Amino acid sequence: MAMEVKIIRVAKVPSLTPERRGKLDRLIVYQAGQTVDGRFAPQRSGFVMLPDEGFSEAQVEPAIKKDLGDLSKLEGKTFQA
Repeated sequence: MAMEVKIIRVAKVPSLTPERRGKLDRLIVYQAGQTVDGRFAPQRSGFVMLPDEGFSEAQVEPAIKKDLGDLSKLEGKTFQA
């Protein structure tokens, strides 16, 4: 079932990756979930970071979809430590 995504916050922050030191990224914080009885019910939260230079709204949706897909690969995994 497809999830609805709600963008919570967008901010310019210093990049965390060594190769982008001194540059800015856009931090996009989001919640994904379903609307139940007319109310948004978040099931998970996450964030993506995109380079500030050349940033466009069109980059956000694919980045969040990729992030959600990457997270779902780990769901249900068990291991012993």
